[in-house]
Amino acid sequence: MGFLTSKHSKKYGKLVWRYHWDEYVNGKRVQRKESLGPISNREAKRIFLDRDRQIRLEKVGAVDKIKTGIQLKDFIKTYLDYGVSRKRPSTIALDKKNLNDLLDELGDVKIASIQLQDMDHYITKLLQHRSASGTNISMRHLKAAFNKAVKWNYIYRNPMQ
Repeated sequence: MGFLTSKHSKKYGKLVWRYHWDEYVNGKRVQRKESLGPISNREAKRIFLDRDRQIRLEKVGAVDKIKTGIQLKDFIKTYLDYGVSRKRPSTIALDKKNLNDLLDELGDVKIASIQLQDMDHYITKLLQHRSASGTNISMRHLKAAFNKAVKWNYIYRNPMQ
């Protein structure tokens, strides 16, 4: 689908990444590129995989299948109802606590609008009030919930990854 290139920038003094891909306009191939800026290798690869996945979904027409309008509060209710028959009560209690804490922090936003930066900010706040192991447990429960949101086509990508 696409590919990444990097080049040392005199302006930034670092590697600057670019994402290249092909589009077809009126039956002709057009090469496109986008600068990702001076970011880490890991971040560049994450962006590359996200963009590539989105292009593949657009090609097969699956973009419209994502239900981007669902609110966080509605997702929490659906996810907890799903878990009742599949998880232990103690796990459901932890899921409920962690998801409701996230709801209190972010408000009732659309689940598709939650970004990695929002989650990083939330985790930083958690670390101020909880131990590292308690924060990791919270992250594990949130990651599992967002993985289920990806499987249910509520979001393209898990913001906890």
